[in-house]
Amino acid sequence: MAKRIDGGRIAKSLIERINAEDGVGNGLALRTREDYSRKIGMFANQIEKAGHGPLTPASLVDHLQKLVANKEAAQSTVRVLKAAAIYWLAEEAQHVIAQGGSPSDYEAAYAAIRELSTRQLPTRTQKTSSTKLKFFPKEAVDSLAEYAAATPQAKHAGVMVAFVRANLLVGLRPEEWFGTGFMSYLQRDKDGGYLRDSGGRLKYTLALRVDNAKVTHGRGNGAEREILLHDITTADLAALMHFRAIAESYAAKMPADTPRSVIAKAFFKPLQQTLNNALRKLAQRAGQAAGPLPTIYSTRHQVIANAKQSGLSDREIAAMFGHSSIATAKTHYGKKASGWMSVTFRPSTESVAAVSDRSASSDLAQPSQHVLSEASEWSRQP
Repeated sequence: MAKRIDGGRIAKSLIERINAEDGVGNGLALRTREDYSRKIGMFANQIEKAGHGPLTPASLVDHLQKLVANKEAAQSTVRVLKAAAIYWLAEEAQHVIAQGGSPSDYEAAYAAIRELSTRQLPTRTQKTSSTKLKFFPKEAVDSLAEYAAATPQAKHAGVMVAFVRANLLVGLRPEEWFGTGFMSYLQRDKDGGYLRDSGGRLKYTLALRVDNAKVTHGRGNGAEREILLHDITTADLAALMHFRAIAESYAAKMPADTPRSVIAKAFFKPLQQTLNNALRKLAQRAGQAAGPLPTIYSTRHQVIANAKQSGLSDREIAAMFGHSSIATAKTHYGKKASGWMSVTFRPSTESVAAVSDRSASSDLAQPSQHVLSEASEWSRQP
């Protein structure tokens, strides 16, 4: 085995890799194994769609080699894909060996993938998320509305504008529009009791209930969340109701067992294409270079930036946008400086309570104050 920088050793052969653990992947975190499995599923789909049949060790090597040769991904991306491929090869070879078969095809693929260099790849490509705008320009909203009105032949322009207007209010993940509903949310005090007005009637707030799109593997703050629509104007409420009705109408035409993700992909793909075309034409008319364009998802980034500028706490932001941890929006989403609209909406108490205390800046190398205090108490006991 070759030495790693951390003092460990890299298996030179697939058999050494398999024998290094009691079971392939046992040393990996569950989320890492699941991520590798998703990537292998992606490989299998791409290889099959390209007409190369089911996934095999040879087709996997060929696929990765073409990816590197065409420089279609960044160095860091390919390194992760190589790790996922090696994990799959080891896992499959282990099954073959257990059944008395020969792992020679897997061994050859393992050697080929290990030798696949990423040094010639760019550190960043146009396909990475870093090139996507994490804000949605205020000026673009009115321009897109004018474009839709003046371009009746643009089939999806009206729906695209309806989405932009609605999502710039609540910042849902596109898929989540197919799992929303309006509700009356009963207001509570800090102790959890229901609030009443002077006449003894329960106080309530109009709210948008959202089925969280990312609830597996601890990625979301519960199965659903509520966005309290404080001080919403009639025009803004109409924008939400209008687009929700469009989304509901589209989903109703699909088979009842169609996954939301499939519905969303089919629905939003032409909207994204229409948005791209509209922004490019608007830039041409203004005599400007198009440059990086905002996407459908940029509307979500923009609302999070607006929330930051409006003074929402990190926990409120995580709750309102369906994150399990306060670290997600702080690290990956729109910046406070990009905010251009005041946010009066707030997450429900239950949604806030579902947010984890995990933070990207937490120093796990040191015990927390709680642990230190507990250790001190134990040390004082006779």
